[in-house]
Amino acid sequence: MSSTPQSALELSELLVDTLVRGGAPFYASVPCNTFTDLLRVLAQDGRVHHVPVTREEEGLGLCAGAALAGRLPVLVMQNSGLGNCLNALLSCNQFYGLPLVLLASYRGGPDETIDAQRPMGGAMRALLSAIGVDHLEFEDPNQMPQFAELLGLAKRGRVVAAIIHPRFWRPAA
Repeated sequence: MSSTPQSALELSELLVDTLVRGGAPFYASVPCNTFTDLLRVLAQDGRVHHVPVTREEEGLGLCAGAALAGRLPVLVMQNSGLGNCLNALLSCNQFYGLPLVLLASYRGGPDETIDAQRPMGGAMRALLSAIGVDHLEFEDPNQMPQFAELLGLAKRGRVVAAIIHPRFWRPAA
C-alpha cells in the first residue's frame, strides 16, 4: 500500500489496521453498501474475528458477549440502524458498562439520494447526545488518529460512535 491511501479499499485497510492496533479485535456487521470494501477487509483480515449479522440488535448481543470475554467489540452499521437497536444498546451494553464502538456510515446528509434516510441523518447527533454516547465524525482520512480517543473511552466501559461520512472514502487527489 502506498503511503497515502488512494482508494476506498486502501482506506478500509488503514481503518481496520488502526482499530486493530488500538485494541479492537471483534467485529459484528450489518450489511451496508457504503462499507463494502471495509466489510471485505474484515472478512479477510486474520487478526480480527468478524461476524456478519442481519440486525443491529443481534450485533449488539454478540458485541456484549465479546466484551464479557475481554474483547473490545465494534458494531459496523449505518447510522439509520441506530433507531433499530436503541433498547438493546441502552438496556444491555450501556447499562452494564460494556465497551462498544459503533462504526456507523453516515446517511441522510445534504448529498443523500434516498429521502427516507434524511430523518435519522438529521436526528442522529441529538439522539447520540441524548443517550450519552460520545461520538466523533470522520470526513477525512487524516482524522484517523482521533480513533485513539474513541477507543480509549470504549476501553473504560463506554459506548462510543464513529460516524463515517461518504467523503471519507473519496480517493485522495
